[in-house]
Amino acid sequence: MDYKELDVWLQVRKLVKSVYVITDFFTKQEQYELFSQIRRCAVSVASKFELETQLILANNLEYISSDLNSILNEVEREKLLNGFINYQKRI
Repeated sequence: MDYKELDVWLQVRKLVKSVYVITDFFTKQEQYELFSQIRRCAVSVASKFELETQLILANNLEYISSDLNSILNEVEREKLLNGFINYQKRI
């Protein structure tokens, strides 16, 4: 099973979106003190597969306007290449 199908991962994505929505309403003072840290904490929960997760979250938050699937296909090719490189290092 792909991790992206796990209910816990799907729920964390919803959490990240909720955190981004509520932090948009922080005052200027709160933004400097808590804003960035709260967002980073929320994102780190979901980031076992960091680049892929960050791209999906950015898409959920509507920061990415390009075709997410084509970008994720590139990420998948990168993972395959890294796997091949690691395999070659072991033999």
